[in-house]
Amino acid sequence: MANLNLFRRKQFTPIETVRLYIKNIVNTSNQLNGYKWVHLKCIRQVFTVTQETIRHLLLEVDPEGVVFTSKKRLRRRVYSNPGPNYLWHTDVYDKLTPYGISISGCIDGFSRYIVWLHAASSCSNPNIIAGFYVYTVEMLSGCPQTLRFDAGSENTIIQHLQTFLHQNNPSEKPWVLILKSTENQRIEAWWGILRKHQSQFWINLFQKLKEDGHFTGSWLDKNLIRFVFLDIIKTELEEIKTEWNSHKIRGEKGNLNLFRRKQFTPIETVRLYVH
Repeated sequence: MANLNLFRRKQFTPIETVRLYIKNIVNTSNQLNGYKWVHLKCIRQVFTVTQETIRHLLLEVDPEGVVFTSKKRLRRRVYSNPGPNYLWHTDVYDKLTPYGISISGCIDGFSRYIVWLHAASSCSNPNIIAGFYVYTVEMLSGCPQTLRFDAGSENTIIQHLQTFLHQNNPSEKPWVLILKSTENQRIEAWWGILRKHQSQFWINLFQKLKEDGHFTGSWLDKNLIRFVFLDIIKTELEEIKTEWNSHKIRGEKGNLNLFRRKQFTPIETVRLYVH
């Protein structure tokens, strides 16, 4: 039959039925699948359809997904934030905690402006985090619409402070968002930048002290680390904060049109948005 260019007659599934099915599955985790896998799913649904038809339908229904799949890239959630001071992300960086030094940071989700970045002997004390928050609110003469943090006990006081400052500001939006630390997208991403440009040096140094037998994790050893290095790290963090807040950033899809033609510093972003 093949030599004669003959084949069995097939009753193909109506194209609209297949298109509707594909529209439904691309809204789920199946959007990560290529056209061959989607074709297999169609076969399991007792559809009679060719791989080529599935490929064209995917291009039509989900062109962005096809691009990501062909490049073997993950489709990540798009971060959206309407403006400065709408949402602050705060968290504690604990990579130096085993050596007696903790770092607390807070970043504005829209402009990526570092609101505060401080090192302390411990950031598990809620009074310390509250001090950072109050000092920042006083310096900026304002607080965010929403403050995002994890459920750690160190955040209990700032939760009450944020709520108190909004008691005369009724809004449908929540004043605090309590989520897992790993879901605190903006600040978690920035911790990676901090490690690349500063903290990895200190991690290596303290690890070397430990390997050489000069650090055992005792109360005395941690306090010696703080006595010698804490002020140095504080100074470095202030420098990094200043440098970061003055560097050029690229705009993101969904944010203001003013980003489309030019790069701005986080500080300029806030000024342009306000004015």
